[in-house]
Amino acid sequence: MSAEERYYIVCVDDEESVLEVLREQLYCHFGDRLNVEIASSGKEALAVIEDIMGSGEEVAILVADHFMPGLKGSELLQQVHAEHPQIKKVLLTGQAGLNSVVQAVNCGGLDYYLAKPWNESQLQNTLENLLKQYVLEKENAVLLDRLQKKNKQLQALTDQLEVLVKQRTE
Repeated sequence: MSAEERYYIVCVDDEESVLEVLREQLYCHFGDRLNVEIASSGKEALAVIEDIMGSGEEVAILVADHFMPGLKGSELLQQVHAEHPQIKKVLLTGQAGLNSVVQAVNCGGLDYYLAKPWNESQLQNTLENLLKQYVLEKENAVLLDRLQKKNKQLQALTDQLEVLVKQRTE
């Protein structure tokens, strides 16, 4: 991650105290390297993500509780995955059953599951690793795009060379 790139992490939980603890722990670990946004519902989280992405910035990680009024965490992860599959997704909950976790993995592209109450260092290490993975995947996509462009240029040159060779040997 270059010095000028700062990504966002969006945390969503219907308990304000959980959001404040998350914000504090993430700020202590990441400092100014990562922007932390919070939302108290799935609907609000979707709006926050769209605002960030709409301004040309990037959400790298979404941390969502499962049981919330309205949109459940697994449903939120599913919607985010459908629109922004590159975002790393974490389900942080103390109440999700196995079926909910399986749904989040299979349909929501869940990258990690953390149980409440969480271990602070495990949370920080998990998010640090997911951030590194996000950045590497982004860099790989850029490199792959460059490689494909170079391959097209090389193919065009090869085609031109074959035409010249054919003209000279006729």
